[in-house]
Amino acid sequence: MKWISNRISFKDHKQEGYTTFIISPKVERWKESLLLGWLIIWTLIGGVLIYLLLNQEVLTEINPNYTDKERKLYLIIFLSFWLFFEYKIARVFLWRKMGFEYIKLTKDELVLKKAIGKYGKAESFLKQNIKDLEIGIKKDNGFAQVMTGAFWDVGQETIFFSYLNKRIGIGRQLSLSEAKQLKSTLQGKLKQKL
Repeated sequence: MKWISNRISFKDHKQEGYTTFIISPKVERWKESLLLGWLIIWTLIGGVLIYLLLNQEVLTEINPNYTDKERKLYLIIFLSFWLFFEYKIARVFLWRKMGFEYIKLTKDELVLKKAIGKYGKAESFLKQNIKDLEIGIKKDNGFAQVMTGAFWDVGQETIFFSYLNKRIGIGRQLSLSEAKQLKSTLQGKLKQKL
């Protein structure tokens, strides 16, 4: 096993005739703990909201100025937003804890799989149709760029290639130096006849 960075490794399986790359999304332990704390607190908030939705008399005591129908409507709308963000933070936590990107290069194809644990769909791309391998990291520090680069987001891919008029991305949240090293290694391996 060879390491491109502390997050990216690759191995040549010469006897079997392929090369594999693993890109890990793991973050420092304190960041993972912070995500877990956020997920737990957010889940508890949702539990309180569901309790209030099911027990209208508690809400009536807190604020008697609204009807039961108005309170239910408010809570249902609020819970829909809560559920959306619960899904988002759970997905990020699982991605950071058990996720990985797997790339397998054989003589004829590139297989790409983005998975959380055992769950993920592998896509195959014929090597002859892969064109224009490029780094797609923007150099600005705009709000959207900062947010998608944060540890509380799954993030965007950093390396792209064209495949039959589609743009395919790999390497979520890689630094510029990691992206350059991975691109260089991938280009070399794509040119080899394994």
